[in-house]
Amino acid sequence: MALMISHEPTVEPTANMDGNTEAHVIAVLKEWLKGRSLLMSTHRPQLLEWADVVAVIEAGQCVMAGPKQEMIEKLSRGIDVKTGGA
Repeated sequence: MALMISHEPTVEPTANMDGNTEAHVIAVLKEWLKGRSLLMSTHRPQLLEWADVVAVIEAGQCVMAGPKQEMIEKLSRGIDVKTGGA
């Protein structure tokens, strides 16, 4: 956990964890984050659940961003990230 927080990992910290271990790590991290902010990059939908804002990055550019629920709905409907659904 300390390495995950203090270093810039080249892989997702929960990539090879089983579900129970991942849930425990997330719970500990959420507790540690109270009163703090975190910028996180992930491809795991489960981790989006505790985000406030979600941004979609493609080829180094932010192509879509907004409140978590709005973004999850757009992404689940397969909205084209290049147009934001337009």
